[in-house]
Amino acid sequence: MKVYLKVKPRASKNLVKKINQDLYHVWVTAPATKGYANKAVIYLIAKYLKLKPNQIFIKKGLTSSHKTIEIY
Repeated sequence: MKVYLKVKPRASKNLVKKINQDLYHVWVTAPATKGYANKAVIYLIAKYLKLKPNQIFIKKGLTSSHKTIEIY
């Protein structure tokens, strides 16, 4: 399953907001350097969807705020 994310790093709190079936807005407190925000996004989405973090992979957008993730 593909899911699209709009990520805001360095937010004041961690938050996930579902916009529609396959689009989420994600706010993480981690900075966007050294992949910290990507790791935070994976753990936050996994917690939100009640999945394990190793079931979520970023397919597109490693250095972008628009990401496509694949859920297995």
